[in-house]
Amino acid sequence: MGVLLGFVSFAVFFGLHVAIWRVRVPARPYGALALLWAGTFAIMLVALWLTAVLPSLPATIYGALLGGSLTLSYLFFYVGIKHDSPSLAILRELQMRGPAGIMAGDVEAFARSRPFVTARLEQLISDGFVRRDGQGVLYATGKVTALVRLNEAYRALTGQGQRSG
Repeated sequence: MGVLLGFVSFAVFFGLHVAIWRVRVPARPYGALALLWAGTFAIMLVALWLTAVLPSLPATIYGALLGGSLTLSYLFFYVGIKHDSPSLAILRELQMRGPAGIMAGDVEAFARSRPFVTARLEQLISDGFVRRDGQGVLYATGKVTALVRLNEAYRALTGQGQRSG
C-alpha cells in the first residue's frame, strides 16, 4: 500500500503540476511544487480515510518517503530544465548547423557571455555528445537529438514553450 501511495501521489502531483503550469507559472515555482506535492499527499490520505481504506502508519510513512523522494528528484530535474542551460544551447546550435558543424572559435562570444561554458564544452566532448575534428570544427553526435527532443517535449508539456539556451 505504501508503494502505491507514493507512486500515485507523485503521479497526481505531476498531473496537477502540468495543468497548473499551463495556465500560469507561480511566482515561486519551487516552493509551489513542494507545497503542491504535500497538499496532494494530504488530500489523498483524507480521501482514503473517507473511504475507510486507511493505510497503516508504516505504509503511510513509506508512501510519504517514496512520494517525497520522487518529488525531490523531480525538483532537481525541473531546475535543470527550467533554466537556460549552456549545455543545451551548445548542443542545439550544433544540431541546427547539421553536417556543416561550427568552428570552435565561433563559440567564443557565447562562452564569454556565460560562465563555465568552455569547461562544459570540454565535458560535452569528453562525454561523446560533441566531437571536434582536426580543423577545430565541432559537430553534434547522434546522442544530441534525443536529448534536445526530450528537453523540448518536456518544456512543451509544462507550457514552457520557449526553448532553453
